Amino acid sequence: MKKSLLTLIIILFVSISLLNVVTDLQAGENSSEIIKKAMRDELERNIDQVKLKDLEEAFFISYTIRDVHSHVIKSGLGSLITSKSDHHRKLAVRVLIGDFQRTNENFFDMSSSFFRGSFFGENALPLEDDYQALRRALWIETDQVYKRVSESYERKKAALKQQSLSEEVRSLKDFSPAPQVKYGETSRTFLIDKAHWDQVAKKISRIFASYPEIFHSEVRIAFHQGDEYFINSEGTETIQPLSLASIQVNAVTQAIDGERLLDHVLHYALTPEELPPVTDIIKSVSEMAQELTQRRTAPVFDESYTGPVLFEDQAAAEMMMQRLFHPSSGLLAFRKPLLNDQRSLAFFNKKFGETLDKKRNRRILSKDLTVKAKPSLKEYDDIKLIGHYNIDAEGVEPPSEITLIENGILKTFLNDRIPTISVQASNGHLRPIIGAYNHLSQIGPSVISVVSNNGLSRKKMIKKLQQLAQDEGLDYALIVRKLKSPVTCYDPDPTSSMFFFGSDSSDSSMVSQPLAVYRLSLHDDQEILLRSVNISDISISALRHLAGVSKEHLVYNTLVPAGGGAFNMGGGSHCLGIPASCIIPRSILFAELDVKKEERMYTPKLPAVTSPLSK
Repeated sequence: MKKSLLTLIIILFVSISLLNVVTDLQAGENSSEIIKKAMRDELERNIDQVKLKDLEEAFFISYTIRDVHSHVIKSGLGSLITSKSDHHRKLAVRVLIGDFQRTNENFFDMSSSFFRGSFFGENALPLEDDYQALRRALWIETDQVYKRVSESYERKKAALKQQSLSEEVRSLKDFSPAPQVKYGETSRTFLIDKAHWDQVAKKISRIFASYPEIFHSEVRIAFHQGDEYFINSEGTETIQPLSLASIQVNAVTQAIDGERLLDHVLHYALTPEELPPVTDIIKSVSEMAQELTQRRTAPVFDESYTGPVLFEDQAAAEMMMQRLFHPSSGLLAFRKPLLNDQRSLAFFNKKFGETLDKKRNRRILSKDLTVKAKPSLKEYDDIKLIGHYNIDAEGVEPPSEITLIENGILKTFLNDRIPTISVQASNGHLRPIIGAYNHLSQIGPSVISVVSNNGLSRKKMIKKLQQLAQDEGLDYALIVRKLKSPVTCYDPDPTSSMFFFGSDSSDSSMVSQPLAVYRLSLHDDQEILLRSVNISDISISALRHLAGVSKEHLVYNTLVPAGGGAFNMGGGSHCLGIPASCIIPRSILFAELDVKKEERMYTPKLPAVTSPLSK
């Protein structure tokens, strides 16, 4: 009895000692080391062992862990709505069956909703730095994804046997090799003065108390900071910082005839310190509120116009970003997947239309324009660029400069590791989407530079606009100064949205709703604010025949919307985006565009009772 008791005491002592050793090890390691070790150990185990009877084994596995702290503040009319902090830790697992030539990806079967084969984990990771708990989550998700993609792979092999594909398509690889990379970047950590930013949100939102004609307004201040860990079975291991500081101010009203009107002021930076001074933000929000109020009684654009249109400032930048980086018919590489049936073929043809692949080495822009991606460029004219980065979401290092369009001629596309006919290797542009707490990444722009060999002064741009209008026998010309941004974190009326990202519209030439359009009289140079304006089409042909661009440049930090293109079958979110920056001519003149009155699905009635803010 005494011997058994002594044995039990020894076992307990050894167990406690071992537990203390594990605890001491974890206490001695920081969060980053524990996460990396769990990923590395579980990846090594799964790449060797994941296999089911009668199913192919995986030849590639990657793990991505996104570990982000966020703080979101919302305010309206000087009162705080919410101010809360969250910690999110999410996992994405990618498993490829087969080999580089043929994998489970690039395949769509509408009946089973298999597309491209990359399944993202829904299971949250533990927020504590628990090595065993992290490994368990990685194991479970790897097992689930492997089973799903194995089924997809078998369906794809059957579809390949049934279809007659061109030799070019059949020989195209499903996945491109990439060099092994070891990369770690210091986190962008910053302290958030909650009390200060609560007061800033209330101060900005209080502006709208002086505008009773504005029916709804909201100020949203958000900070995201964290890291994205990536590891794959090829030996690549990367850590890159994720950070964004944003101030998004939205306002909505109705015109005297019931038309819904909206506007916004958006500011983005990598850290709170890089945001504009609060006084500047207050000034821009006050100006927006004044103009939105003026639009309520502005004349309706009720005629059909074909003639010159000048895009200036935010409208010039937003128009070019939307048109050049459309998810399926822009400068983002797009590969139509192998389709399982005619129904899927009809769906894809309707949703995505024609890509620019066939126009490579042909002119698609005005011949004096060159477009380059410069992902490593951190600032321009003393303005920090939020689109810069050193490594992409697949651990691929992008070149410091990529010429996309040279003197108007299309040269290449931005791409990830999925080959297309035009670009058969990654140039490091699979970008993490900010605001997505589950893991999402998408091909997207970085820092984009648009340069002209023959830029004009603004005075000459206006003169040329007037001359073109006069040549068409018009007595006025149109100037567009603001377009609706697709990412505002606010959507008061989804049914009225005409923006194409993530929608079911097949018209890739559309741009978003104009918010500030002016009628410039040729007789007295007077500008009149208009409403109900619809820019029906900005085609490749229109971009080829630009009448001029300014020599002055604008630096524009923005979020390119997520949810468009191949990854999303149903629609995007107005709150998710890829940080991007563009350096673009401040004015862009089209020789001829078709402009007409906006056709609304419905017009809501005005409020039955006036606002309580009215005096």
